[in-house]
Amino acid sequence: MASAALAAYIGVMNALQTRRAGQTRRVRVSLRRRVCTAPARRWLAVALTAALLSPACTPLKPRLEGFADFDFRVRGRIGAHNGDEAFAASFDWRQAGDRFAIELWGLMGQGRTTLLGNDRRLRVMDAKGRVVEDADMDGLMLRTLGWRAPIVALRHWVRGEVAPGPAAGLARDEHGRLTGFRQHGWSVELRGWRNAPVGEVPRKIVARKEARRITVVCKEWFGQRQNVPAR
Repeated sequence: MASAALAAYIGVMNALQTRRAGQTRRVRVSLRRRVCTAPARRWLAVALTAALLSPACTPLKPRLEGFADFDFRVRGRIGAHNGDEAFAASFDWRQAGDRFAIELWGLMGQGRTTLLGNDRRLRVMDAKGRVVEDADMDGLMLRTLGWRAPIVALRHWVRGEVAPGPAAGLARDEHGRLTGFRQHGWSVELRGWRNAPVGEVPRKIVARKEARRITVVCKEWFGQRQNVPAR
């Protein structure tokens, strides 16, 4: 009897271990499938979004690809204020014709975001690779970043010149350099002119429109370059 009971006990334990092993294998397989498929689903969603929103005109390349050659490159800091709300970031801006690639990041390089676009469309790519694109640049920046700036006009303002279109109230210093003007509803101040590889440029640009204020401080300038490896 004791032997039979012991044999029965051992049989039950073996069956339980076999069942647990099977459950463990199923769990591992399930986890493995989730690990393999979850990122694939996310990247597929990103790819589909980018494909559906891709403009019919010249395609915008991801990150800084295609910007090995550029007309100018500038690094510095940008701040955006709207009433009690404020945002600040470092930036690396490359411009090639009407195309631009602007990388933004916070302290210690965190939260890196890339803005890619031209005079007609803007694409925003966040640190996780998620992409959103729209022809409404102001609206897209407000939805994705929480602030907005006149990017197309800024590429001219940082060079110390007015953007295409009407401008009023042009003020100049004793050397004939612009110090202020009004354009596209913005009141713009140019301060701290200095020499750079692209010529004389202002160090600081302050643009105001109602309760909004955009401040750009240009710290490093790079002139026209060719065959420069894009980061």
